[in-house]
Amino acid sequence: MSKKISLDNGNKVIELSKEGKTYKVRINHKKRISWNPFQKRETEITLEQEQLEQLAGFLNKHTTNGYPSSLNDIDFGTFME
Repeated sequence: MSKKISLDNGNKVIELSKEGKTYKVRINHKKRISWNPFQKRETEITLEQEQLEQLAGFLNKHTTNGYPSSLNDIDFGTFME
């Protein structure tokens, strides 16, 4: 299984990757979102397993897409192994 996933919404790319026991979330803005020339185009966040599980739980709880709830369960810990 891949240790990296990328999501592209047109304006930005979000990458989630596993590095050892931590997870890296990188957000890369394709265009500047303000007039500030010093604005960072890329942001990186490091998450521990527990934080990633909290994020997955939040997404599971707040995702309403009409699918059966069993298909909404996100398990990043297993998915990224």
